[in-house]
Amino acid sequence: MAIEPRLEARPVNAWMGDLLARVSDVPGVEASGALYLRPLALGPIGQGTLVTLEGQPETPDAARGNPLLNYQVATPGDFAAMRIPIVRGRDFSAADSAQSPRVAIVSESTAERLWPGQDAIRKRLRTSTFERGTGRWAWREVVGVVRDVRYRALTEVQFDMYDPAAQTPVAATDLIVRTAGPPLPLLAEIERQARALDPRAIVSRVATLDAIVSEARAPWRFVAWVMAIFAGLAFLLSTVGLVSLVALDVANRRREIAIRSALGAGRQALIGGVLRSVHGRVAVGGLAGVALAALGTRMLRGLLVGVHALDWRTYVVVCVAVAVVTLADSYIPARRAARVDPLSLLRE
Repeated sequence: MAIEPRLEARPVNAWMGDLLARVSDVPGVEASGALYLRPLALGPIGQGTLVTLEGQPETPDAARGNPLLNYQVATPGDFAAMRIPIVRGRDFSAADSAQSPRVAIVSESTAERLWPGQDAIRKRLRTSTFERGTGRWAWREVVGVVRDVRYRALTEVQFDMYDPAAQTPVAATDLIVRTAGPPLPLLAEIERQARALDPRAIVSRVATLDAIVSEARAPWRFVAWVMAIFAGLAFLLSTVGLVSLVALDVANRRREIAIRSALGAGRQALIGGVLRSVHGRVAVGGLAGVALAALGTRMLRGLLVGVHALDWRTYVVVCVAVAVVTLADSYIPARRAARVDPLSLLRE
């Protein structure tokens, strides 16, 4: 949820620190923290910042030569509430105050991009202080490396850098709360704690992270459902067409079937001959279809979440379904033709 205090006599992040202390004592709360912009808050929009590394000239050109970092502000406890693993180093703590040396935490992708093959801990980087109208920059020492987080899109990983909330004027007003049970029943108590500190505090944008991710996936789900409907219609039409083709094939082979029957071929042999002919052509078409599907996976990767584009289970299920439908479609006309009197066919 977003919580904005209306008091002007105190920094927002200091007020948020007091609120977090109260929220952590609410029964049922496992972890809590605050963030500048929660994941997917503004879609593809975020806060970018230029960076200069130790040993580089402190010039704009040197900063522009480095990747633009996705700037975030986090309080102690935010990584625990979000379940973002700390790979190396430490989390922010109360010791990272406005009076202590500036520190920062970076993501794995940021560490690998800025210091490839090196340990990012204790490396120094220089970025803006974000003090309005000053244009000041400050050096920060990296104290931790965390896993990558998709803040702007589910399919896009940015180069993230985190500032401790006590060392920046950028307000961390997105409250993240992890609960032991259903979270929404605790909403009233969290709002009560916020308004105990500021009766005019504004609480908005309340949502579970599952709902936020589900909303981000909605366009993909819609496209997937549309594709599934059209695929089902195509499968139905191909089944009807296959029945017609098999019936036509059997009709064209009626004299052949009659001659084979007159020469002593049994009913099962006649049916088997028709099935082998049909399934041979279906096998060729199936192989061609699998090859074309494999070539088209690049276009589908953007629509898939949690499923590999070359998922062999899907291919097996589709191939088995086609084989079963083909068997059913070809067996009935072949069985009907095998039952016809060969003498009546030869007289035609």
